[in-house]
Formats: sequence, structure tokens, C-alpha cells
Amino acid sequence: PYGMYAGIAVIDVETGEWGKLVENAPLYVDTRYVFSVSPNGVFLAYVDSYVDPAVLVVLDMRTREELIRHEVNGPGGDIVWSPSSNEFVFIIWGDGSMAVSLCALGTGDFRELLRDESRVLRLFSWDAEDRVLLGKSNYQTGTFNSSALPNEYWYLDPFTGELTPVPPP
Repeated sequence: PYGMYAGIAVIDVETGEWGKLVENAPLYVDTRYVFSVSPNGVFLAYVDSYVDPAVLVVLDMRTREELIRHEVNGPGGDIVWSPSSNEFVFIIWGDGSMAVSLCALGTGDFRELLRDESRVLRLFSWDAEDRVLLGKSNYQTGTFNSSALPNEYWYLDPFTGELTPVPPP
């Protein structure tokens, strides 16, 4: 039957062949899966925010094997990989706050680095000096608004959670 569905697939640009990485599922809102491919092109991390509880999944794109499945406390996004592809940070929002967590692929460990109950957090990039560019903005109309433009920028140490202000340009 007709309907809107979301899935994740891979296309081999040399052969034109494609295959599903994540099965189609009904599309309840504008985005069902928030995903990111590792810099080395081997891993796919995605959050399925519309199952209860939401889950963070890491797949090996070569074998399509699920390496990690971790329940998370609410919708997620802003998945940002380390340059080495060994870990990534991501945001989960729920329970009236936003949290930044780290996932290490080698161990499958998850660790919350930062929680903020009054600001919208956004993650942008992870540089070669192991700094994650993080933006903070005020809530709009008392709700999370992921499109709100940050009015403060910080470097987040992805291993300690320490924040350092980004110097003005």
C-alpha cells in the first residue's frame, strides 16, 4: 500500500548496485533515522528516535553486521565522528535536558560528557586536535528547537567533557 517510509541504503557508484542497510519503516515525522557515516567509510551510526525506547545502532557497512545497539533516553542526533573513526559523539534530548555522549567502537562503551537543562546544544565537527565544536543557544518558546542558531561556541574535549570557549574571530 501507499505510504511514506524511511530506510537507509548504500549504492556502489562503480557498479550501480544498491542494498538496504536499515529496513524501511513507516515515516511518522519528517525524519525517522538520524545517521552518519564514519570518515573511513566503514561504519554507519544511526539513531532510530521513533521506537520506544529509542536506539543508537552502529553497523559495519561492509558486512552489514550490527556492532552496537544501545537504548537511549529520547530522540538523538548530531552524530560527529572522530577523524580516526574509532569513536563518535552524539546528542540525546529528553527529560527536559540535552546530553552529549561518547561512544567508543572498540569497547562499545558509552559515557555522558555533558548535560544542559537550559540550552539547546549542537555538535558540528571533531578536529585533529581532538576538539569537538559545540554550539549553545537559548530555548525558543520553552521547547527544544534543533534549528536554533547557537549564540555561543565551545570546544568540547570528547574524552573528559571539559569545555573551552572558542575565541572570537
